[in-house]
Amino acid sequence: MSKIPADYLPPKELWAGYTAPEEFKKFTSGQWNIAEEFLDRHVKEGRGNDVAILFGDQKLTFKELLAMANKFANVLTQQGVQAQDRVGIRLTNMPEAIAINFGIQKCGAIPVAVSPLWAKEEVAFVCNNAEFKAFAVSFPLMAAVEAAKPEFEFPTKVIVVGGKPEDWEAKGFVAFGKAMASASDKFTNVKLSADDIGVIMFTSGTTGQPKGCVHFVKEVLVESNLVNKYVYKLKPGDVLGGSAPVSFAAGYGTFCLIPFAGGSAISLLPKFTPDDMMKTIVKHKITVITGLPTAYRKLLEMPNFNDYDVSSVRMYTTGGDALTGKTLAMWQAKTGMPIWEGLGGTEMMHLVTSNTMSDVPMPDSIGRALP
Repeated sequence: MSKIPADYLPPKELWAGYTAPEEFKKFTSGQWNIAEEFLDRHVKEGRGNDVAILFGDQKLTFKELLAMANKFANVLTQQGVQAQDRVGIRLTNMPEAIAINFGIQKCGAIPVAVSPLWAKEEVAFVCNNAEFKAFAVSFPLMAAVEAAKPEFEFPTKVIVVGGKPEDWEAKGFVAFGKAMASASDKFTNVKLSADDIGVIMFTSGTTGQPKGCVHFVKEVLVESNLVNKYVYKLKPGDVLGGSAPVSFAAGYGTFCLIPFAGGSAISLLPKFTPDDMMKTIVKHKITVITGLPTAYRKLLEMPNFNDYDVSSVRMYTTGGDALTGKTLAMWQAKTGMPIWEGLGGTEMMHLVTSNTMSDVPMPDSIGRALP
């Protein structure tokens, strides 16, 4: 097992006190594997044939997702990745991204989301700052990674998802598809202490270089379950949809963690356009929508909004920017349903307040604190 050097984190006596609601206190001690809790558990409890991911015409069950995650865990092991090593993910919204995340966690390694918006400079900085052992990248997002690679300070193994395997191998990279083809779909999960690092998320870098925010295993498990219980209320049969990038901090928590705490499916949209969003709601029968306020305003501008049957949706949520009382009122007039606004942060992993803590949303409010 790789060890995080003691001087990489502040002295423990300087750490903030950590409390958790009684219902989730079990996650604050003992040994855990995040993927086992969020993926394997659903298969063990008999939901292996339930749909886990919807992507266009593609459906992936929990059992199929588990096999893919196990394969990638074996690929990482073959590349020398050990527990607590950092593995970067710069991936487009696709089923492979979710499997890759769980494969990293199965190894006990630490996923580090690398924003698809970052250029060469930020990519190189984050790779070096977090000391990536491996880096999984979708081929459409490779340009900045290739440009940054001469500046990598560590022998990071770059694993490219998509494209032509022979082209990537000729450049010294690992071709994801080829490596997965020969990997076993069985893997023994690596347990971590609740106090080990579970995820590292970097801030957007608006005030200088991005800054890494460390989230312990206990925090990932508690926050994911807490947000699901008090905000989304996802359960088997639900479908969570939206277009937030899974390699961006907010999208990572929203699509790689929280719905899997509840055992629901997710609907992945590669890129937001109003028509694509509405078509996907109808096609995948999405029950909970999450989106930026600007996305809701774009939807409100659609002249053909009422052509789409969105009766499957039981909840609309938002964050990341001010919704405004005006947009809330317009949406309620259009759909008869509210948009539940909340506030989160990279430093806090996900939401810390939400209007769902009240019976009705208050206009121009981010709501009350989650427990």
